[in-house]
Amino acid sequence: MSFNDDFFANLQQFIDENADKYPSIDDAVTAYIEQYNKGQRNPKKSNGPISDREKSMDLLQEAMYENNVKKQRKLLKEAIKLWPDNYEAEILLAEGSVEEVIKHFLTVHERAHKNWLKTDQVGWLNFEERPYWQLKYFIGSYLFNVGMLIKAEPFFRDCFDFNEMDNLGARYHLMSIYARTYNWEAATEIYYQTPEASEDDMMVIPLMSLAVALGEFQTARKLLADLYRINPQFDEILKEDFWPFELLDEIYSPDQYSFNSVTTIANAIVPLIPLLTGVDYAYGWIKEEYGKIAKQKALKLKTSKQVQLAKKKKKDNVISFPSGVTTDFANNYEAEGSPLAGLAPKPQHILALQGLTSFEALAHKTQKEVAAIQGIGPRTIQGLLDNGVKFKKEK
Repeated sequence: MSFNDDFFANLQQFIDENADKYPSIDDAVTAYIEQYNKGQRNPKKSNGPISDREKSMDLLQEAMYENNVKKQRKLLKEAIKLWPDNYEAEILLAEGSVEEVIKHFLTVHERAHKNWLKTDQVGWLNFEERPYWQLKYFIGSYLFNVGMLIKAEPFFRDCFDFNEMDNLGARYHLMSIYARTYNWEAATEIYYQTPEASEDDMMVIPLMSLAVALGEFQTARKLLADLYRINPQFDEILKEDFWPFELLDEIYSPDQYSFNSVTTIANAIVPLIPLLTGVDYAYGWIKEEYGKIAKQKALKLKTSKQVQLAKKKKKDNVISFPSGVTTDFANNYEAEGSPLAGLAPKPQHILALQGLTSFEALAHKTQKEVAAIQGIGPRTIQGLLDNGVKFKKEK
């Protein structure tokens, strides 16, 4: 369990045991936080018996590291028996064909929904309801990933409607679903219902792509202008004659990304591949119009000072493709003597996007600077060191 899971699990236990002592749930939460901050509610300092929920989550963790299937299933069933709302354990019990897995998920969801009807039905803000919403989001994601968009939509829609802040990110799946099903009315509703959607490339790209597909070119141009403003790295995706799907798939990481980055571009475009490949003119139109916007913006930089500031901003914020990458995305950098030899394809492409494909280029970076790049982990750093890379010394 993560720190947040421990915190919320203990908070829920506190509310269950003490809610009748306070005027409202909010007052109970405030009291818990005050005691927590004083060290009185730190689970690591507690010597008292742990709750059934905590025992259940401990069994879940044990099951996740159990290699013996029979023992794993036994642990999962014990976890569910201790805490029936342990839907993560229920999910791990699913097996068989896609149809059988979906049937299992829907059965669990039906039971979870009946339990949810017994709650205050507040939504994500109520900690007691969060396991239900996490289950609903997971099922929606599974259906989405196997291509059952229509079946997935109501799961994400519920997550979106019952959570004002949309902590689970259901809006992104909904935008992809509405774009791929050509549902302009629903897509624009979600877009304009989401605060600051025009500042989020994962909202802009799906609606812009749908606008192009439906011939709503005026709206598409406005959205492209927003995209140009919030994420100039989109320019690097338009270097070829067609979408660089292979590269985008390597960068695609739905569970980990930096806001308005090259990763979010990939996260927005990859689910839209069926739509984008079905509209022959889409890439050419977007590339041409994006180029026009770039030229118009450049013409507004009248003074030399403005030009220099713009160049500095581009240098600081834009990831440029090194020579060769834009013309050959299949380059795997496995040539003998390459510092990237032996690395996984994804970190190879990420380093290539940063222009770090040679010993000389890497020598200008500290190990800490390279490790800070999104998608580069300790294993990649060790691989670079094993290949003979000498990083710049820390000051």
